[in-house]
Amino acid sequence: QIIDTVYPQSNFLQHQLFLIDEERKKVNDGAGDYLSPYKCYLKTKNQEYWYVPLWTYFKTGHIPCLYPKDDVQIRLYMDTLANNIVYETRASQWPNSVVTPISATLTCNLICNLTRLGQDLNLYRLQSLNKSPEQYKFLEMRYGTTTIPVNSNANPQFNYVLNSVTGNVVYLLAIVRPSNFTGPGGLTDPFQYLPVLNFSLLDSTSTNISGGQPVPLSLVQGYLSRKWTASSYYCDVKNTYIDTTINQSAYWAANLTSPNYFSSNGGRVFATTSNAIMYSFSDDPVSAAVYGSANSGKRFFGSEQLQIQFTGPITTGYNLDIYAFCESCIEITPTYVKKVSL
Repeated sequence: QIIDTVYPQSNFLQHQLFLIDEERKKVNDGAGDYLSPYKCYLKTKNQEYWYVPLWTYFKTGHIPCLYPKDDVQIRLYMDTLANNIVYETRASQWPNSVVTPISATLTCNLICNLTRLGQDLNLYRLQSLNKSPEQYKFLEMRYGTTTIPVNSNANPQFNYVLNSVTGNVVYLLAIVRPSNFTGPGGLTDPFQYLPVLNFSLLDSTSTNISGGQPVPLSLVQGYLSRKWTASSYYCDVKNTYIDTTINQSAYWAANLTSPNYFSSNGGRVFATTSNAIMYSFSDDPVSAAVYGSANSGKRFFGSEQLQIQFTGPITTGYNLDIYAFCESCIEITPTYVKKVSL
């Protein structure tokens, strides 16, 4: 049985949100600096290792496994090879320049910390489990995705029914991205999200359950993130030079921060990248994310909705991804291991 599934975006966001900046910097250095495509290019060009920590249920549950009864597998799905290519973005930001694509040689190794217990201790643990089952809590992720169609209204709204989200939700993350990348040196990268004006969580009767009124994204970025995150992720911005004749309209169309300087050759753009939607029903989601146990949550039945209002017309198709983290536990006995949703 599948215990949990980790997606690249949810894995990235949890490291950015719930680690302090010193630890977050180490993760980003090893996994490629998402604020600097050029550093990613150099990392690939120099054939350095990429270290990508996985935020799995082992991080929150601390669940003991007894050999040979328990066999835990990690199944890894690789992205398409086209998305593995890294471009030398500085060259691509000037007219008539040469764009250099580089793809790393793909080999993958899993590194894990393993504690081996003595046979006498294993026997004691089995005898203890014979007396009563043991449960270990962790946060299980519920995933949903949909496509947002083009809408020419000034501030269009979009509602998405969270059919896949059931159980006791501790916190919820959502991101809005263009359906397609714009290519080398362009506007998007996998971890750069589009801003929204505000959002609401509604129950099956369309009653607001996220404070009674829409939550501005600026409120999450400026205030709620101080309560709900351990890092300064929501202060991150990416600045880069662009060729204004090629990319200026693309940046404005995507509602990114307008450039503060333009010339005939190029200008500097400060693009806000930390536009992830976050709402927590726990007053301490950092502790819940790290230890798998929350002091509060909200029961979802699969009929709730996420309502988003955008900052301007939707000129191209967008993708909306939902990551809801719900309380679950693993129950262990000498004869079976099963997952229980709380």
